[in-house]
Amino acid sequence: ESLYEATRALHASPQLESAMATAVSQARELFDGQVAEIVLFPRAQNDVAFSTRIGPGDDLEVMTPFELDLPPMLRGELIEARRTVLLPRPIPGSLSGGYVAQRDLKDAVMAPLLDGEEVVGVMVVGNRLGDVSTFEVQDQKMLETLAQHVSVSLENGRLEDSLAQLTELKEELRHRAFHDSLTNLPNRTLFTERVAHALTRRERSSQALGVLFLDLDDFKTINDSLGHAAGDQVLRLVADRLRRCLRPSDTVARLGGDEFAILLDDM
Repeated sequence: ESLYEATRALHASPQLESAMATAVSQARELFDGQVAEIVLFPRAQNDVAFSTRIGPGDDLEVMTPFELDLPPMLRGELIEARRTVLLPRPIPGSLSGGYVAQRDLKDAVMAPLLDGEEVVGVMVVGNRLGDVSTFEVQDQKMLETLAQHVSVSLENGRLEDSLAQLTELKEELRHRAFHDSLTNLPNRTLFTERVAHALTRRERSSQALGVLFLDLDDFKTINDSLGHAAGDQVLRLVADRLRRCLRPSDTVARLGGDEFAILLDDM
């Protein structure tokens, strides 16, 4: 009955994010565990995995970037053999490293999520509540059944769309963190990183490099007399002119206000 309620709630969730949150919440309650987690593997080699996890307590993380480090024996069972794994308490030393240690699991049940023959993720319930009880074979069978329902939920198109949106959002947030919103030039943070990288490379190759600082004289007069919209337009035009003056390997950045900086690499 509990398994039926869990799968019914899962299929009723309209989006991948809500489906994953529902799945881990229902799994933790169903198996009386302290934590439950679903890790979805990246579709492309350079992408990241995404974790949806609940516990300890009411802490809930939904589709957060995560690097899954499975011990070799677990990876062989879950991903290569596509089998559900039971880790009773105490967990053997050969299986207790990597992800198991990272999540501080005392015992666990782990099941692969399948898309046809491909393993697209892992579902985990860990730390059975109570000092004496631990997960048993019937828990292993029941999680395998629940994981099959989760896999079906992933197959209806929500996974590809949501992972694509999350990857796009991640790239957009990274771009915003390292670029000036007005001119789209690298900001002070990214410029500092590139200078540090160039200096490190210079120690090995002895290539000359230059750093230039540029500010606009009387820029305040433009803002005061013509308004900030005109001042913003001047800054964008200056950014475009500086881009056209430089080689692709050089970096021009806006440090803030009317201040720009230029890195001339490999002079």
